[in-house]
Parts: sequence; C-alpha cells; structure tokens
Amino acid sequence: MIVAITVGATEVARKYFKTGQQYDNEVKWNKAVGEKESDVRTNFVIKMFSCGHDDAKSSWYFDMELAEKALFDVGMDKRGNPTGCLELSTTAKVETLFTDLLDGLDFLPSSVGMLHNDIKPENVLLKKDGTYAYCDFGFATPIKNAKKKFGTVAFAAPELFDDSKTS
Repeated sequence: MIVAITVGATEVARKYFKTGQQYDNEVKWNKAVGEKESDVRTNFVIKMFSCGHDDAKSSWYFDMELAEKALFDVGMDKRGNPTGCLELSTTAKVETLFTDLLDGLDFLPSSVGMLHNDIKPENVLLKKDGTYAYCDFGFATPIKNAKKKFGTVAFAAPELFDDSKTS
C-alpha cells in the first residue's frame, strides 16, 4: 500500500510492506542507488528518503519521492480509448520517455550492479520535474543472478520461458 503523507515540510509517498523480506530487498537496493547520488542518472530512479517500522500499523515502510503518476495510469479503457492525462503526442515527448527509461536501465546494472526484474507500467513514474523514473525494487537482484526468473509474468520477455534456448 502506498499513501501520500507530509514529513516535515515535504510531501512524500509512504510505501507499506506486508513482510520484512519485501522491505529488506527494497531498502537494500534503494540504499545502493542512494550511494550513487553523484551520478546524474539517479534522477531516473525514485529516491528513498527514510525507512522504518510503523508500530501502530505493525508494518515496515519507507518514504520516497512523490511522483505525479505512473505510466500505468495512462493506458486504454475497455473500448481502446486512451485514458489519463499524460500526453505523448509529440516526438519530443516520446523521445523524453524512452531516453529517460534507457538512461535508468543503463544506470541500474552499470553503477549499482542491479537488475530491476519487474519493469512494467506501474513501476515507471512521471516525476514532478517531467522526467520518468523507475521504482519498486522488490524483485531486484544482483547481476550475477541474471538467469533466475523474477518479476511479473505478464510483462516478462517470452525467452525467459523457453528453456530449450541457451545463451
């Protein structure tokens, strides 16, 4: 569950976790990203500000940068009509989306040593500054575990399920 709250004078998104294991993996990778703060490509990853345990909710949480919306929020209704207010009507806007996503994809393995493993529209957020950034590192793994299958099946590459091919 994610809720918008104010911490001090800053509005943040607070993400609650059902299990400590989910929390541990998410926080581990967010801290690894934070250690690379001098790399301009960290702009393409949603930043974590703080983390802890909410005794009143008996739940682990972390506070992260509040985004405008997820790419998932901009999709198609049941009739195939576009929904949401994210406008990708110009070549420049589409180029921004893909440039930001590719920069983020380059940053995570090359600087942090991590594979996201769950890239899908819900995990791509539009930030207030107009850039796109990745979030949700619950399925993230070190590069050395690249052959393991993780993530959301509906968004996984088909070759992950073809055991007859070897790389």
